[in-house]
Amino acid sequence: MLFLHPKRTRRPQCFLILAFLWGLPGLGDGRTLASELSTGGREPFQAEAYVGQPFGVGVLEMPAGCDDLGPTELLSLRVRDRARRVFYPAVEFPKGYVVLDTARQILGRSDRPVAQLAAGLLSQLPRIRLYFLFRGGEPLELTVSGPVEAAVVIRPRADGRKWARHLAEWWEAFRDWDRPIAPGLPEEPLLREFMPYLECMLADRLGLKYAPLDNQQSEEWAKWLREYGNLFSRPTVGSFLRMAWGERAGFRPKDAIVDLPVPRQGTTVTEVAQPEEVAVEPIAHRVPKVCCYIRFGNYQNFVWFQDFIGRLGGDWEHLFRLRRWRSSVSAQIEQALALRQTVLSRTFGPLVVDDVALVLGDFAFEDGGTFGILFRAHNDAVLSADLLRQRAEVLASDPTVTETSVEISGRKVSLLSSKDGSVRSFYVAEGGYHFVTRSRKLAELFLATADPTHSLAGSVYFRKLRRLMPPQKDDTVFAYIGPEFWTRFFGPAVQIERFRRHQALADIRLVKLARLAAAAEGADNSSLAALVGGGFLPADFGPRADGSEAVLNGGDVLDSKRGKAGAFVPIWDLPPERVTPRELSVYAGLSAQAADISWIRCPIGLAVSRQIGLPADSQRESLTFRLCIIDETHRLGLAKRESGEDFDWGIVPPPRDGFFVEYAWEGEHKFVGVREIRLPQRLGGRVVGVLPLRDIFVGYWGEVLSRPLSPGQTEDRELPRDLGASKVRPSPAPAVPAIPPRISRGPLGAWELQTGSFAARSFHREVLEELAGNWRLEMLPEPTQARVFIADLTGRPAEAGFKWLAWARAVGVNANHVRFLHGLEEQFRLEFGSGKAAGKEILGAELACPFGGDYVWKEGLWQSSKLPAERTGRRTSWLEEVPRGFHAPPLDWFRGAAAEVVAKGDTIWISARVGMEVAHRAP
Repeated sequence: MLFLHPKRTRRPQCFLILAFLWGLPGLGDGRTLASELSTGGREPFQAEAYVGQPFGVGVLEMPAGCDDLGPTELLSLRVRDRARRVFYPAVEFPKGYVVLDTARQILGRSDRPVAQLAAGLLSQLPRIRLYFLFRGGEPLELTVSGPVEAAVVIRPRADGRKWARHLAEWWEAFRDWDRPIAPGLPEEPLLREFMPYLECMLADRLGLKYAPLDNQQSEEWAKWLREYGNLFSRPTVGSFLRMAWGERAGFRPKDAIVDLPVPRQGTTVTEVAQPEEVAVEPIAHRVPKVCCYIRFGNYQNFVWFQDFIGRLGGDWEHLFRLRRWRSSVSAQIEQALALRQTVLSRTFGPLVVDDVALVLGDFAFEDGGTFGILFRAHNDAVLSADLLRQRAEVLASDPTVTETSVEISGRKVSLLSSKDGSVRSFYVAEGGYHFVTRSRKLAELFLATADPTHSLAGSVYFRKLRRLMPPQKDDTVFAYIGPEFWTRFFGPAVQIERFRRHQALADIRLVKLARLAAAAEGADNSSLAALVGGGFLPADFGPRADGSEAVLNGGDVLDSKRGKAGAFVPIWDLPPERVTPRELSVYAGLSAQAADISWIRCPIGLAVSRQIGLPADSQRESLTFRLCIIDETHRLGLAKRESGEDFDWGIVPPPRDGFFVEYAWEGEHKFVGVREIRLPQRLGGRVVGVLPLRDIFVGYWGEVLSRPLSPGQTEDRELPRDLGASKVRPSPAPAVPAIPPRISRGPLGAWELQTGSFAARSFHREVLEELAGNWRLEMLPEPTQARVFIADLTGRPAEAGFKWLAWARAVGVNANHVRFLHGLEEQFRLEFGSGKAAGKEILGAELACPFGGDYVWKEGLWQSSKLPAERTGRRTSWLEEVPRGFHAPPLDWFRGAAAEVVAKGDTIWISARVGMEVAHRAP
């Protein structure tokens, strides 16, 4: 694949063109198409090449413009030579090509003379330039394939000035690999997983300049946390490649001279008084208090949870969006712990196991996390025999797995392990409790819970939360995370090791990419020394601050201390002893950001209960969530709010609303309702344009002025479809004269509805007219800060818009995957059709087709095996409408939800009920 580089246009010119096109009538029914390449049989190629060292540089010029290519065909443009002397191609588009070619196609379909004249002028587009590097001075026999088919022979010449000029042009085009390939396609640049390596490697070898490292580059993890506030995943390995190449000086073993600092006190919590005796489940007495705790209550709930994750393909992300990878986290956990779910265990498990809990030290499952499974035995002897049997079966079936006896806290503990780290299972049993874990440190902490002060049940925060949320039989899952966990998680030992393993992953990626690049150029890639000597790895590549380094192990690349990528030794088992000043600086930045995260000081509990649908509706179920946050420091801004910040009268959501929310804000009771979201089903042929807000959202917004003014009683509240109804006890209202509703025109074109009880605004008068006739209030059981209602969108007008959004993302994900596969093959000179295997090796995961199929090599390009039939042609009608049968999460499982926020004293409660379709499409 060649990297498409549309050169920048001057902004005034671009705006004038857009303004002209936007003003032309009759263009609303046109199509917005992707940029395309074709010779069209009209003009020959123009080619030139200049010899140089270490590479010569060549360029092909070809005519632009063709109306029948789609985005994936555009990605498949390739150049090869018989002697394998051509490397690192890139494509440069003429200025404004994306905009001008799109405009040419739109204007060409108009029957207006002015439009036809403009299309004729735009058809004289400048030519596209295809750059490449080569070796030697012999003639180059090139084959260009993909949307352009041609054979070209070039005789290189010696001209130092032209060589330098074309090399600079090639470098400019090559470095802009992250530019979008086509307008209208949402993309996530997967090319960043290998292109930063090529950029750094070639810049060093050719003496070229590239963008200097960001001052915050080595603090990518802290910046990532600050921007997204997401602690449950990690930065991509690709985001660390530039740092791993060019900023190694501050992370060498000889610089590790600083003692590990003590944990930052800003992440701890002031001790609270011990609450009165509370009911605590027995299994909590054997869970270390510094861990995240997920309890299932019984074996059946544990099996349901495993099945639920299995329906998602092991990936929580698939609940809300089309996933990009085929996740194997569930299989990795089973393999690592040597635990397998069988039909027999499903049947007899409830007779043997009384309670089950998942114990977490971090959330880095993709890298080999710190976690374990704790069983409370109903029959101790039978459970022990079953666990030992499973471990014996793993030993017998896998010759790479060995069993050793290790001493932990004076106890002999069984350890199953493999050389690559894919199996790492400590098993320790004590007092009817059986703990299987990847982490030696977790096994040590489990044994330490014999002292009640070290257990979760002995935590004053956990006991205070359990007083508010006592164990319930109908709780399917209960999760707790407390201040002790976050104090350890944000401590220097964990965070510095997290940063080091990101460095280790980046080094492993560098070696894998360096071996591919060396093989593509016919150089020696059998050792790290050969790769460094050939310039495929940085000159100072080697051990990092803790002495670990990337090493070759046959055909695999491992970290000398942590093992195989995806199965690293747990973070808690590799505490740093000495750190470098640079590492300390990086940690200080992240610690300062973590100190500003309010909720890490709060004990948080989440209870989830599952309800099955009636026999007549067995494919439906609902989940009820109860989230409790103890906010003693009042940093979240909801607990102990001043008078007037709550409301005790709520609005009955109008039945036609798809989305409704009401909330207290600065002493006012506000609400927003959305009847319909008119997202574009077709792009409409506009080059640039955002539909006005009034056309996208059909709804209203406003505030409650007072309690009901009309006499009588409130009515029952209706929850969204499939969730049933929640009865609210009627309460009399003051008997005062009602004020007739009045609708008038407001500022900015909005209509206003005024009554004695509320004021509402909307861009659609008919919405307010209907609202005035269906306005009802109800008295709430207790004061509330916010309520949210989301209807089942199936069959509603908003469903089509959301499906279009999901389809647009699916098209973008597919194009991005195809771009990645073609890019690997073209930049590393791989055999056509082998990109998928190479991509899996580099990413550590297999690409997941958003259309539900698989990626196959067909007709000279990568494409989905389940690409809708009407989209397999080369017409660019991809985004015009959603094909039949397309499944879009969460629409394929979501069947309505209702939630509310209640703050009482120091406690915040968030309650929600979500309806689900049990038999939604399997991923």
